[in-house]
Amino acid sequence: MTRTARRSNVTFYTVDPRGLIGGRDIKDDEISYEDWRDMRETTISSLKVLGDETGGFCICNTNDFDRGLRKIDDETSDYYIVGYSSTNPDPLKLRRTIKLEANRPNLDLIYRSDYTLKKPSRK
Repeated sequence: MTRTARRSNVTFYTVDPRGLIGGRDIKDDEISYEDWRDMRETTISSLKVLGDETGGFCICNTNDFDRGLRKIDDETSDYYIVGYSSTNPDPLKLRRTIKLEANRPNLDLIYRSDYTLKKPSRK
């Protein structure tokens, strides 16, 4: 899913609405602490992977949603889209790297450092 999202220029900014999780509820006596911890880590890591692999991030393990939402607004409000044509004629090199540089001070460049071409179809 993340590969398709990246190829389509889709960025995920995921939010864990549970906020900062201090411990399991007292009523959760029927599951062990280890099972509860594994479930919590699985759900949070899934949200982090979706964000990290698509150029976004996860608002996880925090109760400060305002800061995360402001960061999302900052990243999606002011941006440039840069396009180029690759000069690499090798169709077998599917993974390609990108490096952007800017000569303006106080400018943060947030971009994907690589991309992957689809495998050529066999006919």
